[in-house]
Amino acid sequence: MKLFAREILLSCCMLIFSTACGTPVPENATVPFDPTKDNRIIKNNPTIACDMGIADIFWERIKTEKRNKTLDAPPTPEELKAINNEKILIGFESCSASMKKLILEGFRDAVRVLGYVKDWRDFKVDWRRPAAVEFFGGAARTQKYRQVIQSNLGRMSRLFNAKDPAGTIFVTCADPWNRCQWRNGPPAYVPDYNPNKKGNSYINFCVKWSNVEHLDDLIEFGNKIYNLNKLTGSGAYIILHELFHLVDIATAHPDNLVSNPRNKILQIRDINFPKPIDGENRKAVGPRWAKELANGAKNWDPWLVSGNADNYAWWAISEFLHRDFKLYPFQPVLDDPWQYSRGSNQISTGTKDLTPDICSRTNETVGGVGVDGKMSPIIAISPDECFDGVLGTATYPQNVTYQAPVANR
Repeated sequence: MKLFAREILLSCCMLIFSTACGTPVPENATVPFDPTKDNRIIKNNPTIACDMGIADIFWERIKTEKRNKTLDAPPTPEELKAINNEKILIGFESCSASMKKLILEGFRDAVRVLGYVKDWRDFKVDWRRPAAVEFFGGAARTQKYRQVIQSNLGRMSRLFNAKDPAGTIFVTCADPWNRCQWRNGPPAYVPDYNPNKKGNSYINFCVKWSNVEHLDDLIEFGNKIYNLNKLTGSGAYIILHELFHLVDIATAHPDNLVSNPRNKILQIRDINFPKPIDGENRKAVGPRWAKELANGAKNWDPWLVSGNADNYAWWAISEFLHRDFKLYPFQPVLDDPWQYSRGSNQISTGTKDLTPDICSRTNETVGGVGVDGKMSPIIAISPDECFDGVLGTATYPQNVTYQAPVANR
């Protein structure tokens, strides 16, 4: 009886999620629309399903449902050769041949999303593009922290350069921290870093990793992708999220010590922050919560985004979709009302864009996110980001190489 009630609750949550968290498609959703108009916004009313978090529902569902029946297939000779020739991922302690194949597929997806550089200093973020504003915040809040954020992304991108490896990542499937056995346990994890303990810089993959989805399984290339929730169960997202926990690659800005003085090593974490709905603390995990962390009220600490793994991961995925599909993935949008302060302006997110109003006060020209001469939704930016020209037309990160997808099957 309890099991039956639980299944009903989960079904209801999934139904609520599909109608309230952004899955329904507004009419002509694939066509960029005027950011000053709100008539086609999907309202995100707070619900149990939304508060549970997208990933929680995803992993709860795949406990009994195999997402991809082909993932149990043993590696082909070509795949075995690729595993043996892998230069960046090493160790594969207690990992079966099939698991090695799946790990490598997810890693290649992550490389495909972020790209790779010859020198980490070559990686440049266009801070005017919507992904940077949504997941790292506007210049008025984050100018001080941009160098650290860009450096972290650059170092990760440099590590991804298999032609000239700059380091290695130790992989294990032995579950040293016994996290794989947790209820709703993760598909992968990186442990909290302890400088006094040897051998704790690694990424562990759990059996549940065999159920994650890969880009070619999720994306029908050529179609517009506008909802980031579709990629919350992807190997690319999970690997990017976990790798940003590795202090050998990336660290938070020192200002994060104000919020967490115990994190002296400045490890990038999953930050807890108060929800705008009821003030209850939750982790900033998932595209919606990462956006809220980056664009909270003015008394929120702007350095937090530099220390939260999901903000890096969702920035990279949003830019990947924007770059390859020519349309910014604006969903999920934030709850209404969701007001925050930018200067003297009280504004709310969604497709409302007060940039023209803000920039007119500084007598500067303002553009939008250009797609075929039209506008895509973008949240408001500060006067510091007004400039002559069209917003978001700069070459997406300069000097970055993007590789074609590798055949998985």
